[in-house]
Amino acid sequence: MKKISRTVRRRRREAKTDYKSRLNLLKSGLPRLVIRKTNKFVTGQIIESEIAQDKVIVSSSSRDLLKKGWPEKNKGSLKSIPAAYLTGLMLGKKYGGGNKLILDIGLHRNIKKSKIYAFLKGAFLLKRIY
Repeated sequence: MKKISRTVRRRRREAKTDYKSRLNLLKSGLPRLVIRKTNKFVTGQIIESEIAQDKVIVSSSSRDLLKKGWPEKNKGSLKSIPAAYLTGLMLGKKYGGGNKLILDIGLHRNIKKSKIYAFLKGAFLLKRIY
């Protein structure tokens, strides 16, 4: 007899999406604060989920710090903890609402005193995000 195998979704195969946690985030009905780390930058977005698509309300990247006066000689440090904090502060300033948000860190590990929590602290500083 032939073994019947279940096909794995492409984004799960590529280790980009955890569908179980994504479904739980979408069931809540609240907007998500999505934080992603790359090799050079830290990015954040506030996203509302609608039927079959996600709408980005506000986005911010540590790349924008260069426009705000971050020294050009420190360009390599746009992935540091201070850069993550300031990027979160910029996102909180852009976002005008006081809605509750759910933190979405994707497949990144939950580690205290990390860039993710520096970003979160900067975003919460202005009391516009709860």
